[in-house]
Amino acid sequence: MNIKPSEIESVEQIGVLDGSPVRMLRTAGGLWIAMGRPKGKKQDEVMGSGSHPAIVGYNIEKQFSSYQPTLAKSEALGGNENVTGYSELLPQAMRSRGYEMYSLEKSGEIDYILTRHGSESHKFSAQLTDDSLRIEKAEKKLSNEILGFSAAVGAAAARMAIQKGREFVEYEDKKFVARNILKG
Repeated sequence: MNIKPSEIESVEQIGVLDGSPVRMLRTAGGLWIAMGRPKGKKQDEVMGSGSHPAIVGYNIEKQFSSYQPTLAKSEALGGNENVTGYSELLPQAMRSRGYEMYSLEKSGEIDYILTRHGSESHKFSAQLTDDSLRIEKAEKKLSNEILGFSAAVGAAAARMAIQKGREFVEYEDKKFVARNILKG
């Protein structure tokens, strides 16, 4: 990947890896790229990229045990989101084509994000209510290639509902018992 300086909107340090700074670049197109120098390397390299800085940070922490994040200085970099990976819930055919799935939670609002090769593909938004986790319709129509994303969101939402002490998952004005969704 060759990125020209004119294509970079911002650069901020987000952490340290083996004594070297890790920086997050945001491109004009909205892609977030983390750059750093892993131990034994002579120059910086791409450590991760994605559609949201919290997802990139989550993947760096999983991949590099010596990574130490710093507090986010910029609101754009977030810092108070909770990211959970749910790619294992996607059908194997989707994973083999480069799809990954994450939830991004902030203040009771949850986005279930489908990415392909680091770029956001589709998203379902959800909110926590008194007794449910309510899922909104996908922001755009799902193609046949990614219909499995819908079922994966249901399973991820059921897991999260139970974790958050909610009994139900709501979708299209219907309530489903979260534990029953996980039973299959």
